[in-house]
Amino acid sequence: MTDIEKIQELYDRECIRQKIYTYTRAVDRIDEELVREVFTEDANADYGYDKGNALDVVGRILNMHRTYYSTSHQISNILLKIDGDKAASESYATCYVYFRNEQGEPIPSFTCTRYFDRWERRNGEWKIVDRTLAMDISNTFTAVQMPQYNTSRDKEDPSYKYLG
Repeated sequence: MTDIEKIQELYDRECIRQKIYTYTRAVDRIDEELVREVFTEDANADYGYDKGNALDVVGRILNMHRTYYSTSHQISNILLKIDGDKAASESYATCYVYFRNEQGEPIPSFTCTRYFDRWERRNGEWKIVDRTLAMDISNTFTAVQMPQYNTSRDKEDPSYKYLG
């Protein structure tokens, strides 16, 4: 592999990593525009409880998240294999979700999942063409609710002020 090819692979890895991070931001901020930056129009998704066109599946997830009190996804352990204009990745996600019970009280949930993604570079841009989610750990628990500040689940969130 030449130095130029090594630099291109590093660049491709970073582009894919940024898209993985963009997805979690899109879900936490309930931002459908950002979701479209991550998946191709014809991408498929299998989240176990919902399967089909990725944009439709994630659209239903965003609708579900609109009913939640708050969500926070963190990504780690990103493994990537790149072969020309195609790639595959496995990413670990830790998710904290506060959904509401029948009385409207927030109930905390903690999950550990993994995303298995197939990527394609189309028109110079990496996007997911196929995703499978594995649910490794899922728990709800009782916790003392602490106050939240400087956060919003839409484009009023400070991240848009700093990152656009």
